[in-house]
Amino acid sequence: NRNQLKVIPPSIVNFPQLEVFRVDDNGLRTFPDGIGTLTKLVTLSASGNSFEIVPVWLTKLQSLREFRLADNQLSKIPSLFSSFTGLVSLSLDGNQMTKLPDDVGSCTSLTTLTASR
Repeated sequence: NRNQLKVIPPSIVNFPQLEVFRVDDNGLRTFPDGIGTLTKLVTLSASGNSFEIVPVWLTKLQSLREFRLADNQLSKIPSLFSSFTGLVSLSLDGNQMTKLPDDVGSCTSLTTLTASR
């Protein structure tokens, strides 16, 4: 966290047992495609970056319990939440969205949802 990372190296896929991945407060704009192979990931925290889109392949992360994308440049999030039935915490604060995805209601385990401006 709080480094000056501009890119997540594709070699991140070499850690298939990874459960927590935090890259908050960097200069990141994209996720590498390989993160979708980290199926044991429970926490993905990428707040305070410059993400403009959320890749649909993130639906492969079905073990995800905590997903943080606050303070990015997101104006829209694709409908992908039906895959995250075990998601407990979702943080989307400080983005440019005007509405939440319709399928966020599929996250029946959700206990914390933050989406304030």
